Amino acid sequence: MISNSQRRIFILLVRLGTFALIGLSVSGWFQAVHPLLDTASHFRVLAMLALVVGLIVCLWVRQPGWAVAAGVTIAISATLTAPYLPGFKRGYATPQTAAKFEQLVVVQMNMLFNNPRPEDAGALLLGSDADVILLQEVTRKTEVMLDILKTRYPHQLSCQTDRFGSVAIVSSLPFLDGGLRDCLRREGYAAAQIVWQGKPFTLATFHSRWPYPAGQGRQMARLRGRFSTLPEPKILAGDFNSTPWSDAVQRVAQWSRTAVLSGLIHSWGPRLAGRSNGNPWPMLPIDQTMVSDGVGPVSRQRLESGGSDHFAIRTVVVFDASLKMDR
Repeated sequence: MISNSQRRIFILLVRLGTFALIGLSVSGWFQAVHPLLDTASHFRVLAMLALVVGLIVCLWVRQPGWAVAAGVTIAISATLTAPYLPGFKRGYATPQTAAKFEQLVVVQMNMLFNNPRPEDAGALLLGSDADVILLQEVTRKTEVMLDILKTRYPHQLSCQTDRFGSVAIVSSLPFLDGGLRDCLRREGYAAAQIVWQGKPFTLATFHSRWPYPAGQGRQMARLRGRFSTLPEPKILAGDFNSTPWSDAVQRVAQWSRTAVLSGLIHSWGPRLAGRSNGNPWPMLPIDQTMVSDGVGPVSRQRLESGGSDHFAIRTVVVFDASLKMDR
């Protein structure tokens, strides 16, 4: 039997928890005002799910006012996030359009700088049937994977250092002679032009630093000139350490004249013991793919993790000059 004092304490805790989740959610709505609020926005979906539980508990303990507040917060957050929620895939090529064109398969993966099983990651990538692979955290520990891929993907641009932000581009398609090949070893950025369907096509890989108060904003600002001069058509993909609706990601999309692909994919999670498949628990959608006009996404799906704390993301696109992406 619960005493009155215990019930009052429980209700107080419910109110405080609901208030904290509402505060976290509301602060994230104003992500463009300050980087700290942008950091808060990354947890929007998790806060929404927690508020659903909070709403039910509020109704159970007869706190209708708090339940209404939670419900309104959930509704507003869901509206703001709708373009990236499951079922809202803007700009994807129709099956009829996709069938008319040659498809390009691009896989993006953060390798995890100290991946204990880089061979597994290499096997995963070989089995993905990718034409091009965009990699992050290619360090001295994980660069063995480049050798594993060399036979099938002989065209490689590696910006490998011993830092977490190292990146690489590996391709079964040839690089464009005299075309763009850009490598910023300390900024987690690389770009190259391949020849696809007889024409130049730009690929860029990016590994962002952590959000505010870490150095993400300063890093992105330093790369603004690179992003803004990437030739079209293009794909920019990588570990942004930020959600697709965040101001940080949207700024990069604006600078690069690209659109962030919709469809929520939780690509990162903590590596906890007990998962039989060895994958992390997917929690945050922080690996993004951006495309320019003329590039039509056909599909985007999550693969396995290959020993990393990130899942590989497989994206299939077609090129059609008439396609215009929503921005």
